[in-house]
Amino acid sequence: MKTTIYYTAKEGRRNACGHTTTRGNAYVVKDGELQFIGDYVHKSGGAGIEREILDLAANRGIGTNGGYFKDWRDAVELVRL
Repeated sequence: MKTTIYYTAKEGRRNACGHTTTRGNAYVVKDGELQFIGDYVHKSGGAGIEREILDLAANRGIGTNGGYFKDWRDAVELVRL
C-alpha cells in the first residue's frame, strides 16, 4: 500500500545564478487526519524537490522504499497542495 505525502511549495526569489530556494511543509494522513511531518527547504540546481520531501519522510519513520535513489515511487505518492 502506498503512503501519500501531501506538500506545499513556495518558491523564493532567483539569485544571480538563476537558482531559487523553495520552502514548504509536508503532511501525511494518519487515522483520518492530515498530520504535519515537517518543514523542508530545497535549493534548485540539483536533485528535485522530491529528494527533500523523501528525506524528511524517512527521518520521520515513513517507509520510502530506499528513498530518492531507489524505487520510492512504489511506496510513496507525492501530491502538491
